[in-house]
Amino acid sequence: MNPWVALGLVLVWISSLSGVGYWQNTEGHVAERVACLKRDNDTLRKANIKIVELEQAARDDEQRHAIEVNQIAGVYEKEMRNVKADKDAVLAKLRAGTVVLRDPYATGQRSAGGEAGQVAAGASQCDGGAPGGLSVQTGEFLVGLASEADDIVKQLAACQAVVIDDRK
Repeated sequence: MNPWVALGLVLVWISSLSGVGYWQNTEGHVAERVACLKRDNDTLRKANIKIVELEQAARDDEQRHAIEVNQIAGVYEKEMRNVKADKDAVLAKLRAGTVVLRDPYATGQRSAGGEAGQVAAGASQCDGGAPGGLSVQTGEFLVGLASEADDIVKQLAACQAVVIDDRK
């Protein structure tokens, strides 16, 4: 056999191996790339579905929270109107004289005692009423103060309801 023919056959054989190796390598890269892209696309599709679900859940939760806060605000406003109406009713009765506020610890006497003290104490009573009766102005002040306290209690209760709802 001719050495040049043998060398040619070896070169053909080597180039055949190189060609097949190159083809397999290229096909492997393409197949791997396709598999990787498919896996990434599947992961991305699942992630997008999860994002949509979480966004919807967040919207639903936000809407529920807004409804509950609106309900709390409605109850608070109603209670504030009731407190004001109660205050106005008590003040009207106080001014009309149908309600008299009394100090059960008032004795009607000054600490110095004596006849002058009793006369002064009697003159300080509201329109000659019973001992311990408060004046209309004092009663209005106390009713207003109690109404402010009720306002604060209602406001605090509404704030606590909002905080409790936020923590759900």
